[in-house]
Amino acid sequence: MKYLITENQIKRIIKKKFGLDLTDKISMVTNKWELPFEFDEFMSEKSLNRSLNAYGPMYVIKTPKNMYLGQERKNGWDIVDKGDRVVNDAQIMRELGIHGLGLSMGDLVDTYIDY
Repeated sequence: MKYLITENQIKRIIKKKFGLDLTDKISMVTNKWELPFEFDEFMSEKSLNRSLNAYGPMYVIKTPKNMYLGQERKNGWDIVDKGDRVVNDAQIMRELGIHGLGLSMGDLVDTYIDY
């Protein structure tokens, strides 16, 4: 049997059962001024604009241990940490301690970003 869970219910489950509040920890990047300075070292304005124009917005995910910059691409999510190391969404879910929920990176972003 399948159950329909709303975004608010997902937030409550993550907060209550996992003690994790990601409110204001996931933000959208649509221009140079929204990109945190931690990513300026390896992401030029030209490169950022090219990527935004080709694939749409990027998202900054702040965890207690690190900060990540991710963008949904045709073949899944392209994610780097603030040291420009490539990571996958499963690593971030494990770091947050919510990998057992089976949420995708898109699900997590959609839950915490108001479009």
